[in-house]
Amino acid sequence: MKLTGTPAQLKLFAAFSDLLGQMPITRISITHLVNAAGVNRSTFYLYYVDLPAFIKDLEDRLLTHIEEGADERLQSAIKATIVSPDPQSVYPVFLDLTQSIADNFELFKELTAEDGDHRFADKLQLTLTEILFSNLEEDLENKTFFEDIPADYAMPIFFSSILTIILHWLHKKKPESAQEVAKLITKSRYVAPYKLFRKGE
Repeated sequence: MKLTGTPAQLKLFAAFSDLLGQMPITRISITHLVNAAGVNRSTFYLYYVDLPAFIKDLEDRLLTHIEEGADERLQSAIKATIVSPDPQSVYPVFLDLTQSIADNFELFKELTAEDGDHRFADKLQLTLTEILFSNLEEDLENKTFFEDIPADYAMPIFFSSILTIILHWLHKKKPESAQEVAKLITKSRYVAPYKLFRKGE
């Protein structure tokens, strides 16, 4: 599902994505935005008081798209990783995540770029972890995973590695499909770090 909004808002979102590919976010002005979107300046002010408000709304919409239905999916992912030796049971969970990002790939790419919003990647990781912890069952929250690593440490490790893969994917010259990246994330949940660099038998 793509971003939702009025026709004018969707034009502004698309124009902002294009502008991010042309200049740093700090150089983009309302004039740049409305000219690129082909809408009147007054139309912009029908929705937003200023550019920071526009950017916040856009980022919130992107994160909401990730959040929709994610409570259950992310809990399923962590539980399946713990109890299931079969990666195929986890793959659909991560496919939902990568497909949600692929739906708005260019916006995620540009916002997490060097000239984008440096806080957005942090917001993305925070969103993922908050979704999980806000609904985590008490017995799972208090559980110790990975040879005495407490849950409150294990969860950030779990999500930071996923985010690292996603950010690498977003900024590749020839990015893989959402399906391929979901497979990579799934495999990474079941491979110890020291095994990543082992030569094949």
